[in-house]
Formats: sequence, C-alpha cells, structure tokens
Amino acid sequence: MKKINKMLLLALLGITLLFITTGCQRSETSETSETDAVTSTSAPTQAETESRNVQEESGTRIVSTVMGDIEVPANPKRVLVDYIVGDVVAMGVKPIALSTLDTDLEGTAFEKEVEGLEYIGWGYDPETVMALEPDLIILSWSDEGYEELSKIAPTIYIPYGEMTTEERVMLVGEALNKAEEARQVLNDFDTKVEQSIQSLKDAGVYDKFVTVAQYSNGQAYVAGNKHAVGRLLYDTMGFPVLEKVQTDIIDADKYWGDISLEVFPEYVGDYFIHLGDYPEDWETNEIINSIPTMKEGKTFTLNTQLTWYSDIYSASALVDKITSQLIALAK
Repeated sequence: MKKINKMLLLALLGITLLFITTGCQRSETSETSETDAVTSTSAPTQAETESRNVQEESGTRIVSTVMGDIEVPANPKRVLVDYIVGDVVAMGVKPIALSTLDTDLEGTAFEKEVEGLEYIGWGYDPETVMALEPDLIILSWSDEGYEELSKIAPTIYIPYGEMTTEERVMLVGEALNKAEEARQVLNDFDTKVEQSIQSLKDAGVYDKFVTVAQYSNGQAYVAGNKHAVGRLLYDTMGFPVLEKVQTDIIDADKYWGDISLEVFPEYVGDYFIHLGDYPEDWETNEIINSIPTMKEGKTFTLNTQLTWYSDIYSASALVDKITSQLIALAK
C-alpha cells in the first residue's frame, strides 16, 4: 500500500514527529521534559543587540540556529521550505514552490494555501533551487545538502524532531521576521486544544483510551507518541494511554509497534482511529470483528495526507477532526 510505504519510510529514516505536529504539547510540564538540544534563548548582550540593529537597518537580520548565526533578509519574499510548509503558511507566507514527498496534496491541511505552486521534487536539487532565486531556504527534513544550499541563499536548518512545537514555530517566525504572528499562532492553537478538551470532557470521552493504528496484510502498525497523531492525542491533548501501548511502544521509544494480528486486540482501547482507508478485509476479518470496540462501531479513519505532516497547521486541523469524530461516536 502506498501510504504504508510512506509511513514506513518515515520510520526507517528515524524521523521523530510532532503535532503533529502534528508533537505539539506546550504545557510547562511537557515542554520542560523534552530535549534541550536547541539554540539558546538567553537574552543577547548589548554588543549583539547593537550588531543586529545595524544589520536590520541594512536590510538583514541574524537568526541563531544549530548551524550557527545565519544572516537572513530583514523581510524575506521568496521562501522555499520542505516538510514543515504548514508552519510557514500558518503565518500567512506562501512559499515559492513545493518540495514535499508527495505531489498529491489533496486532503492536507494547507491544500488551498499552496494551490498552484510548482512542485520541484523532493531533496532540493541545487540547480532547480537556484533557478527559483529564493532569498530564504528553510530546511527541516534533514541537514543533507545544507552546505550547497547555503551557497545559493541564506539557509535555516530546523531539526523539528529535536524541538518542541513552541521552539520550532518561534524559530520559523524569527526566520520570517514574523515573531508576533508565530506567537499568535501558538496562542490560538493552545486555545483550540483547551476548548477541545473541555468539549471532550462534556461528552464523557476524555478519560477513554484511544488507539491509533494502520492495518495491512495481517499486521497492525500501532502508533506511539512519536507519531504525529499519537503525540497529539497523548502528549498535547492528554488522553490516557493503554498499558500495552505505553510499555511496548512508548517506553520502548518506538515510532510505532509492528503488531501481529493475533495480539492486536490487546492494543485496542475504547476508541480506534485507523490511518487511511480501511483495508478490503477489515469487515470480514474474524479477529478484528471480535474486538468490542470494532463491534460497537467506535472507530473512524483519518486521511493519511493529513496525518503525514507534523506542522502546527496540520496539528490544528487534526485537533478539530479528532474532537468532532470522538464526540459524534460518543452520542
């Protein structure tokens, strides 16, 4: 299946996710528990401030990154970004081209915002990038090609899997000279999460166990909190975690667990979210149909085009989708 291959590629490349996004909890408790392997946020010295003021007056600014201090345009106009395109469009910036793993963006949270953009393939071919004449490049999937791209335009590398949502979004905002917009995006997201949690509590769903998985050919790929949807559910929205998911996947530091069909029922909670369309044998498989959650119809699907991305824009759309679906099933 195309989507299984795509998601397995993500696991094989060792990508640690977010909202999802996708990885999106910004409470004081969860944020302080995440890695500190990011740039310092300490106040600049007077000399640094004076230097930055001079550069801003001359049309440039300095952005501190894991690759060092990078001089960028004061107000970049031609921005090229790969995987975290949703973070950029969330601040009202339309990139000059698309560089994503999939050309089909139907069903993504930012589908309309990037409509009509040229797709330049995955991996940032230097000649193609040069022809676009970007004035800022944001690299997030990996730092491969960073040196070459830096010779074309100022390049900001954002290792999103090593950063909290707040750190990542604020760094994107700094690079775009949209710090206020970035803060507003984060505040709006926090408000949405709080409102969703209250709605779920009112519906009597918030204390229930929710499992996220993708099933294919007798195997269930059960998501932990490294997966965009898993992190959104367990870390951001605070849903309880089923014991088997906690011990076998999250505590084992896995992106997701490759679970055989025979033991799959042990990993299914009160509600079940399937990533992508149900497979052909879903309704006829005896083991699946023996699971109480499935028999009671407490399950729904999420478009993998939406769950594939971990940016703040996608995470916000997922909160809406998950909340409305769970409340509907609880009635």
